Amino acid sequence: MENIIEYVNINYDKELYNNYFEKISELDSSSYIECGAKSWVLKTNSEYETILNPILKQQKKVHPVMCHYGTGFNYSSTIKHTVPPHIDIEKPKYFNLLLPIYGTALIEIFKTTDEELEFRHNQKHWKMLRKDKNSEKIGKLLIDKPVLLDTNYLHNVKPITTPRLVWCSRWIEIDQRYTFASFKKHIEYVLNE
Repeated sequence: MENIIEYVNINYDKELYNNYFEKISELDSSSYIECGAKSWVLKTNSEYETILNPILKQQKKVHPVMCHYGTGFNYSSTIKHTVPPHIDIEKPKYFNLLLPIYGTALIEIFKTTDEELEFRHNQKHWKMLRKDKNSEKIGKLLIDKPVLLDTNYLHNVKPITTPRLVWCSRWIEIDQRYTFASFKKHIEYVLNE
């Protein structure tokens, strides 16, 4: 799925990320609406930015502006804790970097037509497919290593091996001159220094 979802060639310390997850896992989490997955993203608790500062400091070397709705840990304890098809919305341009800590998931990408999407649950930072619509699956990728995702495309998450823990860096307000490919190269250059 070139320029939509691709593996990223970076090294990261899974044990370090897991240690930070253990520090916040007993604190407030958010449950994803319409699914069983949980998240510990920055907006959930004002302390998270301080606790996660070493991770965020490294990730902000790529780009300094991060989304508080999407940056943090996501956890699924069973394969039933899926995330239904949706797009994530923020100030353009934006991308998600997914760093699997343990477990695996499949992300499926669907044909995306804005007229077929709707806001739900009084939320304005994501949209889902209208209930009267079906969308054609156009691709999928196993999330078992780092991945860059363009969240303008309708996508779901299906855990394959659980429990599953993933870190998500969601950069927003990225310079419009970047393309998916050039931002991916930028991530690889910065995070492999």
